[in-house]
Amino acid sequence: MLYVNVTKKYAEAQNSINKSRQIVMLYDGLIKIINQAMEAIKNNDIQGRYNLLEKACLVVNGLQDSLDFTQGGDIATLLDDYYFSIYMRIVNVNNDNNAKVLENVLEELAMMRDAWQDVDAQMAKGGAELEMTADSASQVGVEYDA
Repeated sequence: MLYVNVTKKYAEAQNSINKSRQIVMLYDGLIKIINQAMEAIKNNDIQGRYNLLEKACLVVNGLQDSLDFTQGGDIATLLDDYYFSIYMRIVNVNNDNNAKVLENVLEELAMMRDAWQDVDAQMAKGGAELEMTADSASQVGVEYDA
């Protein structure tokens, strides 16, 4: 029942919220979930950690699914690789319970979230198309040669 409600709300958001805002919201949710998982690790709550990291993986999958390889080109491919890296590190934490890995993931996600927030603000101002430049790519830790 809860899953149906969440799916319905997500579908409504897809139709009413700018794509860049949706991505920022996914990052916000992912960061929140990983912080909760770190708290579960601290409290030695293995089941809680597992459930939260599984949820985090679903959000990462959502970010990957939002990529448009036709329009996104090389950047979409780079982001796909980045999301795969995040996903694999999260999965590995479920095996080794290493909070330090999650701290590193959180730092990266915070930078990416801020970069997407900047894109969203630009989109809100002028509705300009998204364009990744070498400068904006380097801000989020992605090597990009146009």
